[in-house]
Amino acid sequence: MHENKRTKFFNKPVRLTKEQKKDPSAVILDFYTTYHLDDLRHLLWQWIEAAMTSDGDQFESASDRSDLLFFYRNLELMAEAAYMTVRKDLPASMRKSQHKKNHSSE
Repeated sequence: MHENKRTKFFNKPVRLTKEQKKDPSAVILDFYTTYHLDDLRHLLWQWIEAAMTSDGDQFESASDRSDLLFFYRNLELMAEAAYMTVRKDLPASMRKSQHKKNHSSE
């Protein structure tokens, strides 16, 4: 994975408002009120497919592709853990598994 120059600025939330910083679980709840967990998995997989099959040189080396897949797996784990923290507060329609699309490419 390409090493980016890290600064103190980027080692803390930069997009959250003051209100969101006081109640970050509300951001997670809002996210999962908008997106089903299944939708998130599908979108993430589309990104992975695009990155791995494009002609760009961003993920040209095997090491870069391996790092991307490792990040993908961990991001999916984090998304599932975040979902579990707010699941009980979601509307019933967002707690059910809904397959609106055929995800046969996964």
